[in-house]
Amino acid sequence: MEIRIIRDIDDPDLSRSWRSIVQTYDYFPQSSYEWGASWWRHRGGKRELYIITAVQATGEIVGFAPLCIEHKISIRVLRSFPARSVDFYTPIISYDNRYSIAIECIADHMQTFVKWDLVRLDCINSDDRTHQFFLSRGFKQKKTTDIITIDLSGKTFEQYLLGLSQNRRKDLKKKRRRLERDSKVKFVQIKDEQGYLASFQDMKQVYDARWEGSPSGKILSDTYYEWRNEAVFSCFRKKQMVLYLLRVDEKLIAYLLGFIKKGIFYTWKEAYDPAYAYYSPGDLIRQYVIEHLIQKEYVGINFMAGDYPYKQTL
Repeated sequence: MEIRIIRDIDDPDLSRSWRSIVQTYDYFPQSSYEWGASWWRHRGGKRELYIITAVQATGEIVGFAPLCIEHKISIRVLRSFPARSVDFYTPIISYDNRYSIAIECIADHMQTFVKWDLVRLDCINSDDRTHQFFLSRGFKQKKTTDIITIDLSGKTFEQYLLGLSQNRRKDLKKKRRRLERDSKVKFVQIKDEQGYLASFQDMKQVYDARWEGSPSGKILSDTYYEWRNEAVFSCFRKKQMVLYLLRVDEKLIAYLLGFIKKGIFYTWKEAYDPAYAYYSPGDLIRQYVIEHLIQKEYVGINFMAGDYPYKQTL
């Protein structure tokens, strides 16, 4: 098996192999070609594309690592991409008898340091099969966050609520009753790109209201939204994404956007309108979502990167 470096995101061999491996071996939606290529076109900037592929003698690409070279003052960094736009990064390799050889070849080339001084792989989950492999190759790990998950299998919504602390359960029920008493509440599930697009401006306004002036938030650029919408559309087309909306008297006050995989809902982006903080709309939409997931017999919810306190009380 040999190494081939690809420097064009539109390379036909790359796009064909990327799509084939992800589909055949059921990789997470953020590993798709559409997700990575969209990010590169809109967000790659001055980085240099450097995708390491493992190629058989027949010319078939059996594995690769989406990487780029980034210049940090006097240091050249070979790093994973999309940068800061995925929660679960992994090299994309055929899960068959060629896997071990392919990952070894890719790691060997990473450690040549032929054009870089440092290798940085962000967001590799500790449950990913490559995590221990890279540690065995001398890579150093830095824990960034825990991931909060909830097992919903076989539970009713009332059984789920009984798993919360008494104070938490009481507070959520009170705020939900208050919201439903004071307003006309509409909880909506969106499963296609048309519905997402129709709600996009409302979502953007909610996000901006939530983070405007906050030192921990950031107003997102048009370029960011161009990338995100293109990537999100591809997931909706594949039935891998769902958007939940919480409206009060037809006004959007909270949303939650995430992925679907093997009966688990993965939360990715969410925001609420601070003007409705009295009702804790962020907490309430998560409760509406969990109730819906249980009704539809989902087996769990994964809150992805970020072990924030609000996730720990769910």
